[in-house]
Amino acid sequence: MISTLKQSGQVALAMEGASPDLSVILVFARRFAVLRRTLAHLRAQTIANRIELILAAPSQQAMRELRPGDTAGFHSVRVVTIGEIINVDKAGARAIGEASAPVIAFIEDHAFPAPNWAATVLQAHQDNWGVVGTAIVNGNPRTGWSWANHLVTYGPWDISTPTGETSSVSRHNSSFKRAALRQLGGSLIPAFGRDGALLKDLQRVGHRIYLDTRTSVAHVNPSKAFTTLGLRFHAGRLFADKRVKAGKWGFGKRAVYAAAWPLYPFIRFRQIWRNTLRHASNRPLVPRVLPALSGALLADAVGQAVGYLTGAGGAVDVLADFESERMPHLVASDRSTLLEEGDTAAQLVPRAGHVRIGVIGCGRVVQIAHLRSLGSLPGAQIVALAEPDESRLSAAARRVPLARAYAKWEELIGDADVDAVLIAAPPALHAEIALAAFEAGKHVYLEKPIAPSLAEAAGIVAAWHASARVGMIGHNLRCHPIYSAARNRLEQGHIGKPIMVRTALTAALRDIPEWKQNQQSGGGVVLDLATHHVDLCRFLLGEDVADAELEEWGEHFQGDSALLRMRMQSGVRVESFFSLCAVSDDQAEITGDKGRLVIDRYAGDIRFVAPRQSQSIRARLSRESVGMFRAVKRVAQPPGEPSYRAAMSRFVRAIEENSVAFPDLADGYRALEIVLGARRSV
Repeated sequence: MISTLKQSGQVALAMEGASPDLSVILVFARRFAVLRRTLAHLRAQTIANRIELILAAPSQQAMRELRPGDTAGFHSVRVVTIGEIINVDKAGARAIGEASAPVIAFIEDHAFPAPNWAATVLQAHQDNWGVVGTAIVNGNPRTGWSWANHLVTYGPWDISTPTGETSSVSRHNSSFKRAALRQLGGSLIPAFGRDGALLKDLQRVGHRIYLDTRTSVAHVNPSKAFTTLGLRFHAGRLFADKRVKAGKWGFGKRAVYAAAWPLYPFIRFRQIWRNTLRHASNRPLVPRVLPALSGALLADAVGQAVGYLTGAGGAVDVLADFESERMPHLVASDRSTLLEEGDTAAQLVPRAGHVRIGVIGCGRVVQIAHLRSLGSLPGAQIVALAEPDESRLSAAARRVPLARAYAKWEELIGDADVDAVLIAAPPALHAEIALAAFEAGKHVYLEKPIAPSLAEAAGIVAAWHASARVGMIGHNLRCHPIYSAARNRLEQGHIGKPIMVRTALTAALRDIPEWKQNQQSGGGVVLDLATHHVDLCRFLLGEDVADAELEEWGEHFQGDSALLRMRMQSGVRVESFFSLCAVSDDQAEITGDKGRLVIDRYAGDIRFVAPRQSQSIRARLSRESVGMFRAVKRVAQPPGEPSYRAAMSRFVRAIEENSVAFPDLADGYRALEIVLGARRSV
């Protein structure tokens, strides 16, 4: 999954024969344009020609906005493609192996180092420090909410803090000796997934931390009230949950700490006052920031109370999603702080009006899932339908009465009022329709499988790359909130190192179209269902498949059942069962050396199984109560399959923002390549 510009012959070394002194890792999850101001500050470093710049990107397609001047002046530049980025910390950790300088620094895409930052960091690293942090200043100081976030999160490393040895720094914008990071070995990447664990792990093996406030990094903070209150609530909830788990607290102690929540705002304010606000240069801020700071501290305290009683809940997922995109959390007047001079905020906010979508293929699933999902999105409008079967076209037209109806897909592609197409025709037609859509300048959402053959799939991917349009594959399962939550838990190290994965995706026997029973036309369980879980395993584990083998058989028609065995690049084994003539089921079980995650999509349930299950009456009652809570949640959850709407929302948002949408067509090609390769290996 990792590739570099050097491998494709596109990296240019500014200093032939010389090694870089500092490797700077910069991660972006969606849009390259948000990097430009940070890149401008890095180019302005007094020692820019000694910096090796490493860009951790979700895909090569995400680099299409790269301009020649964006990376000029550095010692060298390389791109590491990570795939869909859920956790920016883990993405940055995966890029460490590409760094060649003795010192590695991390900079966020919404942080701007002072011109002497790199030189000062290198000077500090000449001493025996494993970690060097810098002062963090508020990069958007216009609003009280921005200051509240800055003081709560970065107050201990304010510019007024004395330079010297410390116990912690702002990990997201700090530098590390490469040798110190490598000393952690196999625990390095998991440490990046657990907030605060990296610094503790480095201290545990003898490395010291230094805060150098002779230089600074300007950090852009959320400046919307609702965002601030939500973030502080979830941060407090996560903080409390970590304390409970670290200390293995019983219910009595948790209840006492939860009941004490009214005291927490005063305790935190006292700390912030002592660390930051009491300094003469900061005291004028007090009247301006006090109302917002009070609200932020109150939200944090309530979050802690909830966390002590009920755990982290979805806090990890909310905070991870927030870190991947800063622009929506800024008031309009602050958006320019993320942009380089000459750019405008309008380039990074959704365009006005609806994305006009044409739907090609109006079968049963399209009518009950896609049309309903698109119709519920405020940024989308279905303007055209195409379907050769008159009865299906009429049924779809009744659901979308204002859409134009076409008997031929060519007519829809030629409709100038269509911005994007959703292609849900039989797979044998995918290549022909997708190529025509890209040639006509349309964005494409293509249902799986991408095509019946690799040659056709390669043609689709090539046309997508040449088009500069959004191309998304219909592996909607990875868009399901339950799988996003599972990926976050895996990256946080909840089950330790994954060892074995077992999955099942099956459907009850029913009447299906003739083409779905024919492997040559794209039917059969392997192309219909197995590609789903191949993509899902790549997503959940964050790595690619090394090899695979497949066993197929037919109970009612050719290839209606299959067993797929895969070995991932890390050595994790995967065993998956698929059938079109069994009970309806979609489950995944991921076993690690510290626990197991069990995911049941149809039940809407994700649960953690500890390595050792106590059989005491108290432990059994506790498990039963959790089971009852899950049952209530399942009954209360909205009906329907949420992954369709989530996938459609990603597609529309990517069009609005001119960003990337995952899973993309390259993911569709890779899933097809794996299952067809496994079939040939038999």
